[in-house]
Amino acid sequence: MKIKSFVVILTLLIFTFSLISCQKNETIKIGFTGTLSGMNSDLGISGRNGAILAASTINKAGGINGKMLEIIVKDDENNKERALEVDRQFYDEGVVAIVGHMTSGMADLTVPYVNEQKILMISPTISADFMSNLNDYFFRMIPSNFEQAAAISKAMSLEKVNKAAIIFD
Repeated sequence: MKIKSFVVILTLLIFTFSLISCQKNETIKIGFTGTLSGMNSDLGISGRNGAILAASTINKAGGINGKMLEIIVKDDENNKERALEVDRQFYDEGVVAIVGHMTSGMADLTVPYVNEQKILMISPTISADFMSNLNDYFFRMIPSNFEQAAAISKAMSLEKVNKAAIIFD
């Protein structure tokens, strides 16, 4: 179910931004970035696979207005400075949107940069509360930490759960 939602949302956003894109290439370039090596790489690898699957599905259906999607994949190494460097490379390569980053810690430097450059950034997993209710180019596909905690709390209350264990990684 999550992959279907991801494909639908990615398709709609790509379609919208491809219509206003001035790109004259035969392909629509989309950057994907996440941690693909080291700690948290499972999250980045899953995100990369989802982005490639979405692009493949769209391309097999004829692309967007006849243009094929090209996913450019880069590893942010779960490092803020590297994440910013990757987004600068994407800008230089002419991407119309960036899918990523996959952890909230990468947003500190990257979101101000994409806002300055007016590049759409879509993250399936960034949930930090400080990213909420901003007028910017960043979109997330997951509720904020606060919204998730409120939903869990409400569900626990409705089920009359009076004990919980918290595991922190």
